[in-house]
Amino acid sequence: MYTTTADKAKTMYHTSAVLENNREVADNKNIIRLNPAVKYQEMDGFGAAITGSSCYNLLQMAPEDRAALLRETFDPETGYGYSFIRVSIGASDFSLDEYTYCDEPGIENFAMHEYDERDLYPILREILAINPDVKILASPWTCPQWMKVDNLKDLNPFPSWTSGQLNPAYYPDYATYFVKYLQAMEAEGFNIHSITIQNEPLNRGNSVSLYMTWQEQRDFIKNALGPALKKAGITTKIIVYDHNYDYDIHKPENYDQAQYSVKIYQDAEAARYIDGAAYHAYGGEVEELDTIHAAFPDKIYILRKCLSACGETVIPSAVTSYGICGRYVLSLSTTLIKR
Repeated sequence: MYTTTADKAKTMYHTSAVLENNREVADNKNIIRLNPAVKYQEMDGFGAAITGSSCYNLLQMAPEDRAALLRETFDPETGYGYSFIRVSIGASDFSLDEYTYCDEPGIENFAMHEYDERDLYPILREILAINPDVKILASPWTCPQWMKVDNLKDLNPFPSWTSGQLNPAYYPDYATYFVKYLQAMEAEGFNIHSITIQNEPLNRGNSVSLYMTWQEQRDFIKNALGPALKKAGITTKIIVYDHNYDYDIHKPENYDQAQYSVKIYQDAEAARYIDGAAYHAYGGEVEELDTIHAAFPDKIYILRKCLSACGETVIPSAVTSYGICGRYVLSLSTTLIKR
């Protein structure tokens, strides 16, 4: 059992407890009642985010100290046994600089970035040496700038890292971008278990960001990404949405974005390529997942970027087919499951 308290007197404090089947226990004792007739989602594992900045800082540590930290986090026998990690496709807002893998116009110019080769690859190799069964979830914060437009009506070029929308004319190229990324990572020995299409698609304000409605994400998956992955023989899972429970509905432009994932699932052509949806806990209530899961119980639901009820407290983590959720701590984030 791992315990973290609000005052941080205990952080991932490991203890063990004996559970006794005693019907005569005093009323003032804490009681855990198990009902085997009620079942929820299966547990897939535990997880953490590995960002560009965390990789850089990990590599500044003495090798023996870094090895000890990674063993404590990922070793399934002597550590916490985390079995999922999340990486960014290109730069995130926790990277050393802004970049994608194709900053020069033309998809033929795709190439993995030197920061990934220098910082990310070594850390991933050390993690996989500790736990070869770790699964990798990858998410982009933006498409290349040359694929961006200011809006879908005017379609003016939008050469900015922040905001903008994906030009539908570049759907095929962006699908190829994903294919090339997955193939490049595979060539380095990193099998990507799943991808989300866009981190926080309804948030224009991140330093690295791209605005993408459910209509856009549906059409991109249905008409470009899904067919491209299938043609390439890639079985990486496609995860939609990747934002708050409340769909940032307080922003006027998001008035029709509620139940983002459901609206994509309702398109049969798009849904056949989709394995599930990711959610964040920065806005809204986690009960939204009950509603979504009840409507589409066959889908995976991943929770990411969650704060605990104790505010700044770092909480023990777990990942299930209901969800992964994460909270950044020095760019190394832990994850938690609702059930």
